[in-house]
Amino acid sequence: MKYNHRNFSTPLIIASGLIIAISGVMMFFHIGKDVVKLMHEWIGIIMAAATLLHIQFHWRSFKQYFSKKTGLAVISFILLGASALALTPIEHKPHPDKQLIELYSEKSLEQIASFEERNIEQLLIDLEIANFSVSSEQLSLKDIAQENHARPFELINAIINPEY
Repeated sequence: MKYNHRNFSTPLIIASGLIIAISGVMMFFHIGKDVVKLMHEWIGIIMAAATLLHIQFHWRSFKQYFSKKTGLAVISFILLGASALALTPIEHKPHPDKQLIELYSEKSLEQIASFEERNIEQLLIDLEIANFSVSSEQLSLKDIAQENHARPFELINAIINPEY
């Protein structure tokens, strides 16, 4: 029986290409985040290897695309676009939720009550309902979270979204 590389190279390109396309769209819309990014990266490596094998197996056909104006134009356009994106500096701003957590984490309950335009007693009740104890109103939210073996986000959530 004659060995036929098309039995695995083309399906490998098709499957990995579909996964890269789907995970790329998911990453663009921030769906799945870490798991999708990890999948995208690993399947991308598989696709890169499969692409190199595919080019090797189809070298004569591959070379022809560089001699045709349309093929060369499409390849050039994609490579130039990708290069422009890769070289474009991106301003990395922290996510607003993260900024809020960092801002609130360092504040005392008195400061947070003032900012939330609520009284300190109500904040203490909200935290108590959410099963958090507060030893001092002067402690930062970060310190209160540590005392309760929790994350500051959990306390902020109890303050902003009380359970009653």
